[in-house]
Amino acid sequence: MSRRIGTPFKACRNCKRLMPLDSDKCEFCGSSDLSRDWFGLAIIIEDGSLLAEKLGLEKTGRYALKVR
Repeated sequence: MSRRIGTPFKACRNCKRLMPLDSDKCEFCGSSDLSRDWFGLAIIIEDGSLLAEKLGLEKTGRYALKVR
């Protein structure tokens, strides 16, 4: 598996939301446990969509599928 270099986001380990690299804590859940080691991207543009339901996501936004 190849690693991405220079990804512009950090992922919250708590809620999996993607934050800008300069963030120190998640803007949505308040966690300071952010990781640059994540992969897979889901962009939810409509609350209650089938994809959001399958992934267990409640709000619109950018999400990592897996965070290490």
